[in-house]
Amino acid sequence: DIKNLESVYGKFKSDYPASSYLKLFEERINTVAVKKQQKLTPAMKFIDGAGMFKSWEDILAHYKGQTVLLDMWGTWCGPCRQDLERHAQFIKQHFKGRPLSYLYIANGDTGKEKLWKELIAYFGLEGTHFIAPRQLTTDIMKKVKGEGYPTYIIIAKDGSFELYKRGYGIDREVLFAQIEQALNR
Repeated sequence: DIKNLESVYGKFKSDYPASSYLKLFEERINTVAVKKQQKLTPAMKFIDGAGMFKSWEDILAHYKGQTVLLDMWGTWCGPCRQDLERHAQFIKQHFKGRPLSYLYIANGDTGKEKLWKELIAYFGLEGTHFIAPRQLTTDIMKKVKGEGYPTYIIIAKDGSFELYKRGYGIDREVLFAQIEQALNR
């Protein structure tokens, strides 16, 4: 939990100033401290998804003509946060300058808007964001046959879509190949 990490590390450092673990943790702790200072940017767009979308078909219709990487995630989801930490910026860098849109739908986060926005800034998630109401989450997951979080869906310009083929834990090469196929349709 990035919220308490610095204070836990500070206490450890105070209690064990000669510990050999300090050097192992210090760089990571400093990286977290810097990332916690990041702010929201204009490239992080927030929409009222509950007002715009009532179904999966509404989302597909809205994004028709675009290739989209959709990340179904939640602030409460450890694997989601790990994937965002490990892969979000690499994916964006790989497809930089290409016509790929990013849509992040938070699930189970109604009432957690402050934390949600803090994590979007922390992970540098440029793209479109909204918190889905339970009914919309249920509809999406049922229709795409998603089984848990995170769930990645690649939407092609023609409105067709497919789940990321490998399930949990991103294999970038597999994901990149799926996105390339969608971009080339």
